[in-house]
Amino acid sequence: MTKTFLFLVLTALLFTSCKEEEDTIPQSELAGTYEISNEINATGIWMVNQYIFAADRTMEQIGLMRDSEKGGVLGYVYYTRGSYSIRGFNLVISMTEAYTLNYQANPKGYAETIEELKAATLSAEFVDFNGRVIRAAAGTKTSIALVCSEIIGPTPTNCVGERVFYRVD
Repeated sequence: MTKTFLFLVLTALLFTSCKEEEDTIPQSELAGTYEISNEINATGIWMVNQYIFAADRTMEQIGLMRDSEKGGVLGYVYYTRGSYSIRGFNLVISMTEAYTLNYQANPKGYAETIEELKAATLSAEFVDFNGRVIRAAAGTKTSIALVCSEIIGPTPTNCVGERVFYRVD
């Protein structure tokens, strides 16, 4: 009888553990625009890194300049396209296209339109990368966290640690 009881308890724990691991974020919940921004002190211009996730599992990443933190767009620095998937709370982003700024043709440090950016070759280290989805406020707010060296499309960035992108729409 004790062995049967112990077997039932262990079986119940096993199923409970599996159920927690299967908890996942629905694609529709992630769909939206996420961004992080910082001011370039010398100029007062804001650099904005933005991810746009669509419900059809496609994504866009845009590097843009604004005249203030939430102000008007001055221009664009990079643009990437690709797809994403979610497994549990893990986010995998796969880039398929990248476009970067031609600094010789744009001495201001940005292009006025995305179409002015030039096609870039994606290196293997930037094609696929991982992040995680964060739920806050009892599941009513969603953010994404990415390792800093993995967030700037076809070019690396100079920062350390994880950066959290907050939903803005």
